[in-house]
Amino acid sequence: MPAVIGIMEGKYVDVSLLVTYLARILPGLAVGIAFVLLVGKRSAAYRVMAYILMFVLMRDVMTPLGMWRFGIEGFFWIRFADMPLLLVILGVSSGVTAGAILFFDRELRELIVWFRGGAVYAVVAGLLAAAVVAAPLLVGYRWVDIAVRGGEVGAVLLLPLACMTFFGNFLEETLFRGLFYGHMERLSTPLRAALLSGVLFAFAHVFLAFSVTDKGLPLLIFCLWEGTICGLVRMKWGLVAATLAHGGAIFLLSAGLW
Repeated sequence: MPAVIGIMEGKYVDVSLLVTYLARILPGLAVGIAFVLLVGKRSAAYRVMAYILMFVLMRDVMTPLGMWRFGIEGFFWIRFADMPLLLVILGVSSGVTAGAILFFDRELRELIVWFRGGAVYAVVAGLLAAAVVAAPLLVGYRWVDIAVRGGEVGAVLLLPLACMTFFGNFLEETLFRGLFYGHMERLSTPLRAALLSGVLFAFAHVFLAFSVTDKGLPLLIFCLWEGTICGLVRMKWGLVAATLAHGGAIFLLSAGLW
């Protein structure tokens, strides 16, 4: 408990936090990797779902350790721990994890479409979509004091926060809008794949909303809204655009700039 309190107050960095985090996720990751290896190339769908379940484990364990927190006072809000180095480590490790999955699972790597309609259009569309995702909450924040919705965020945290939100959500988007979307697009239509990726994304946050935390329906509705928009962005402009939409929205909501 002292470590978590210190983290949230920004007083110090306790290396034991990362040790505790790894100790909690490694057994589950070991079982998940064993499952992927045993399934082999027999079913791409099983491997995709295993990767998603391992990600859910990695994400949800962050919550009780105080690496991030949510609130529903006024409007749904999110804040990350006031620990720049921790955010960089989590962001970089997420990017490396996504790269490792795509490197070693060559069959699933073929499902990835990085850009559609040109890189410049994809980047612009992704950033605009980030604003669309965050806009309803940012408007609502104007009537809720920042002290009530997570507090101010120090300027020194902004770059590490960007690292965490964009690289961390690159892993998430690789799984949901890269692998799952790509697999479903082969079985159905692009629109159905996009909508299904949004619904699955919300479903993957059920435990976070109702069990790991008590934020409930507001968190679930936001995830469905965000996931659906990212799915549609992926359909039109590719995975990079979806990553910018997701990462950009979380950055806007967690940076405390409004």
